[in-house]
Amino acid sequence: METATVADCRVEVGANFLSSTYCVIPRMAERLGVALRPIRARAGIIVDSQAVTYVPNGFAMVQAGVMGWREAAQAGWQLARQFPRLAKANPADLAQWADIDVPADAWCSGRFGEAFTRAVIGSSFRGYYFQDLADTSACTALAMVSYGARPFVTLTADPGLEAIPRALASGLSIHYEAPVVRVERDRAGGALVLDNGTVVEGDRIVLAVPAPAAASLVADPSPLEAQLLSTPYSSGLLVVLACRRRLSERELGGAYGLLASPSQAGPIAALCVASRAGHAAPGADAVTVMFDGEAAQCSMVTGESDTELIARAVAALCEFAPTVAEAVDWHASSVVRIPAAMPTCRVGRASLVRRYCAERRGPVILAGDYLAFPWSDSAALTGLWAANCVRALGECD
Repeated sequence: METATVADCRVEVGANFLSSTYCVIPRMAERLGVALRPIRARAGIIVDSQAVTYVPNGFAMVQAGVMGWREAAQAGWQLARQFPRLAKANPADLAQWADIDVPADAWCSGRFGEAFTRAVIGSSFRGYYFQDLADTSACTALAMVSYGARPFVTLTADPGLEAIPRALASGLSIHYEAPVVRVERDRAGGALVLDNGTVVEGDRIVLAVPAPAAASLVADPSPLEAQLLSTPYSSGLLVVLACRRRLSERELGGAYGLLASPSQAGPIAALCVASRAGHAAPGADAVTVMFDGEAAQCSMVTGESDTELIARAVAALCEFAPTVAEAVDWHASSVVRIPAAMPTCRVGRASLVRRYCAERRGPVILAGDYLAFPWSDSAALTGLWAANCVRALGECD
């Protein structure tokens, strides 16, 4: 979670919001004294270069014209059949869903229908996680759907979601400017080797960094650890367009966030409006344009400049919101590149995670988002799991 300031507006450049159906982070925020508040309920989807907005409920997509009543009824019936699992399994715990570790596209289409799979599940994976449903396990899709199948409120914090990790860090002893270059372990425990040659020993080490970083640090991974540490990530590319005025209610349908339908041409995966989260400065606004994973990765390979990316974002926005594009302050706008934004959850990873969690752990405990689904509450759950492992191993000793 990270919150940046662009044109005096606070914008999220990590997780963009929380759901009231999350179990870990809202409780953590309450314990830390960080107040969460709702964002406006209106949401939307971009279809055929049109911003279609609605208030999320069971009939929202039908009312918005994205799918018909028959298609919605089929999806609703199948969701009802899944209710025992949805009510019981924790949507943040990847290991609990490993029994449906099969390709998501065919599994979802066969149960919920093409329209629901494309408009709801597919657009969510593209917009929230910058990923293609075709490369995803069905366990991830159903766990995500379980959040939306319950009544929920979209939440944020002031002055931004970064308030949560900052409050958490205030209670810890943190050492900066001492990069770790290698993690070692033996029968007696583990050790961190710093770039200045210093060796810091410990009984237990929790390695909770993204998989690409963890893979470069673990000196002797087991075959199972090596498979987990090779988890591919989607790339994130956020273009924050600073606006010289506050967006009006009719622009972008008054929604805080919009997802692009998988059928929507162009690089946009999603966008959100700072003022509608209550984070804009008086007389100003910011629209965060999020590129899809493929466009983000391609841009990083070709080395597009900030100016080129801002121009692409404005051009894409012009297709369905020309009045917003005219208000953009190009010089105050900003680009955020995240090469490893969120872990993909391809077929097989859930089974690997379940195996790893079931095996006895040594002095170095892997944690982090590659043991999780690609949403923030799931990543946070791996921290609780690792803490419980440390406690359990300490009791055994």
